[in-house]
Amino acid sequence: MARAVSQMKWGDFNPRFFAYGQFPLYLAFFSAQLINFFKKSELGITFAQATYFLRFYSALFSLGTVGWGYLFLKKLEPKKKNAWLVVLWLFFSPGLIQAAHFGTTESLLSFMGLGLVYLSLEVLEKGLSKKNIWFIALLAGIGLGSKVSSAVFLLPVGMAFLLRFKKEKKKISYLGKGMGLGLLSLFFFLLFCPYYFLQWQEAWRIVNYEARVASGEEKVFYTHQFLSTFPFLFQLQRVLPWVLGGGVFSLFFPALGVNLFSLLKRKKKKKGGAGWWLFHLGWLPWFLLNSFLFTKWVRFMIPILPFFIILSFWLVSKIRNKAFFYLVLILGIFPGLLFSRIYFSKDIRVKTMEWLNDNLEEGAVILYEGGNIIDLPGIDPGKFKTTGFDFYSLEEREVNQQELGEKLSQADYFLSPSRRIFANHWEKEFPATALFYQRLFSGESGFEKVGEFKVFKDWEELLVGSDLGSEETWTVFDHPTLRLFKRVKN
Repeated sequence: MARAVSQMKWGDFNPRFFAYGQFPLYLAFFSAQLINFFKKSELGITFAQATYFLRFYSALFSLGTVGWGYLFLKKLEPKKKNAWLVVLWLFFSPGLIQAAHFGTTESLLSFMGLGLVYLSLEVLEKGLSKKNIWFIALLAGIGLGSKVSSAVFLLPVGMAFLLRFKKEKKKISYLGKGMGLGLLSLFFFLLFCPYYFLQWQEAWRIVNYEARVASGEEKVFYTHQFLSTFPFLFQLQRVLPWVLGGGVFSLFFPALGVNLFSLLKRKKKKKGGAGWWLFHLGWLPWFLLNSFLFTKWVRFMIPILPFFIILSFWLVSKIRNKAFFYLVLILGIFPGLLFSRIYFSKDIRVKTMEWLNDNLEEGAVILYEGGNIIDLPGIDPGKFKTTGFDFYSLEEREVNQQELGEKLSQADYFLSPSRRIFANHWEKEFPATALFYQRLFSGESGFEKVGEFKVFKDWEELLVGSDLGSEETWTVFDHPTLRLFKRVKN
């Protein structure tokens, strides 16, 4: 995304990037151009500027999501004085914190999804006012212009529109407003993401490719961890406990059960509850659709995390004992507080390279796994000889295995910069890779582990989760564990 922003210029707004929509790209582009204008500098955008603004808007929209959460619970539970405290759980959600620091689309989709559900409650209550039409169309345009799959979040608006239709006296006029809303949403989509239409053939080709990867039809090296995994079970075991934090995750399913039971009781007594049904329509279709995909990355669950947090807090807000209520509230905040430390300290990869520069002997040969996000940032090239190896191609040809053997025989140290390779390549599908790591970890290959570099201490991992138990992208981008092995025998 940053590369797409940095290559755009005045008169040529084609980002030549169609894996996601263009709305966040244009936000970053025009913001960087504005800053350059006031600084009276050249109007070219650097990669660093593009990255900065992509992350800036990701964080900004994430803050907006916290605001939607407060308004939503206030509307559904107006009598609860402590409902505003949901902002603390939203603010200190590990998953939302991480997404806010990445310059991707998920924070925008969280903002758009929760905002549309809130506005669907407004439609159910007051109908389609001019203000609601503009707000809904703008949010729909932002969502669709960021990622077309966000169309799923329009379901609550459509349902609210249909439920309200029964109460409207001027039904033809009301239908006209609905058509106006649809056209205005399409206008904003075109405005925020024009090259999906101007370059529709290329856009369709890329979207189709991404869909094949997501479904597992197209096998690529970075989806190995999803082989032989099961829908729902994977998310419950390796995604949700980390992104929600253990406390909030443990409350979600009891909260869901209690909420649905209370809604069914209301239905029997004809006491409403339509607002909560729209709430569930906001997250459940997204959860079901993404759970059945072959690819089950953490980021696919980020847009609906606010729904999980709000529902869990709704159950906690029913606790009458104040001391117990605040105890549970603090326990729900603590994993996020601990997790946020990642962004207040030096990157663990940089710290590791500094340690290597200070502690390894001059002239040492370091063999490392290539193809990671960042290989060896800050390593002293004048002091060490470093060589990478592409383990993703190890199974393809015997010559690759011979090359690894030669490099290994010349290496003084072996560095595994993350868990991407050894944790995701099992003996059944990847026998050569699995055998290499079995011998490495057992010491049979002549190497012994002499260092493990990670952000969290062992006891802290009880609260934030061990990196080996999570979906890999939860850790490898911002807090991987690096493992250093030293040759102790030939």
